[in-house]
Amino acid sequence: MDLIERDGPGAVTMNGLATELGCSILSLFSVVPSRAALLDGVADAITAELGFTPMPDAPWQDQVRAHARILRQLARTRPHCTLVAVSRPGSAATRARPVESAFATLLAAGFVGDDAARIARALVAYAVGAPLTEAGTEETGRRQRRWAGQLPAVLELHDPDGDFEFGLDLIVRASTDLLAQRA
Repeated sequence: MDLIERDGPGAVTMNGLATELGCSILSLFSVVPSRAALLDGVADAITAELGFTPMPDAPWQDQVRAHARILRQLARTRPHCTLVAVSRPGSAATRARPVESAFATLLAAGFVGDDAARIARALVAYAVGAPLTEAGTEETGRRQRRWAGQLPAVLELHDPDGDFEFGLDLIVRASTDLLAQRA
């Protein structure tokens, strides 16, 4: 996972990992049969770190907000590994648990299957994508400071937490409106 965070998932090869670990490639293959299995293991480990706490008495809106915040925090802490986790097929039980939890929350709120699945995917895409945008915005912010006074003031604002909460609120409000329309 450290190698993935340092060099990105594309840079991870079995030979490179064996070199990094100081072992032979044959020793590595005796522990993990392939690069795909290795990445699946990383996805499982990252997903296990999510630590969703059930909130059965909370409104569904608070529950999905909590899910998105936890996912965003993980994506901020381990961005490359989080991308591995969301890009791997979700067949493993470990990786399915957070999605099942969010999906169950939405179904219990009254959403039908397709709507619940689409909302869950939108929340995951937003929560994982926001930290990538934040990282890009920090670089953009450095460039913008060189152009100070040449950009509209609104583009110079940078509040990642406020921006995330604003976008999350938009998704939740749109979902609430959709639920009301479908009723």
